[in-house]
Amino acid sequence: MAAKITLLHRGFVPNYPETLAINPRMFIEIFPYHLIVDKDFKIEQSGIKIQTLMPSIRSRQSLLTDYFLIRYPNCVDLTYTNIERFICCPFVLECRKENMKREWVDRPSLQLKGNI
Repeated sequence: MAAKITLLHRGFVPNYPETLAINPRMFIEIFPYHLIVDKDFKIEQSGIKIQTLMPSIRSRQSLLTDYFLIRYPNCVDLTYTNIERFICCPFVLECRKENMKREWVDRPSLQLKGNI
């Protein structure tokens, strides 16, 4: 992995801390719309706002594909290979309405935009 990091940063080697300065509880509050998934798309962690809008996402067995549709990049299936292929591209994920709280059913779909 070090060779890949060096190649991306053209010789620059960052200083990584031994431990994080914030704990997981603080992290989900500071980044309320974040998602952390493993290679199998199992949701390992989600921000507090996402958990509020989709309470069932808190299950440790939740899959990203059960909760979100990919809207951008266009014509790309939500697979780990495609995420690697478009790593520098912004992604737009749309929340599936069937997993949202009832009061969100009549509202426009919530979309999350960011890098993966």
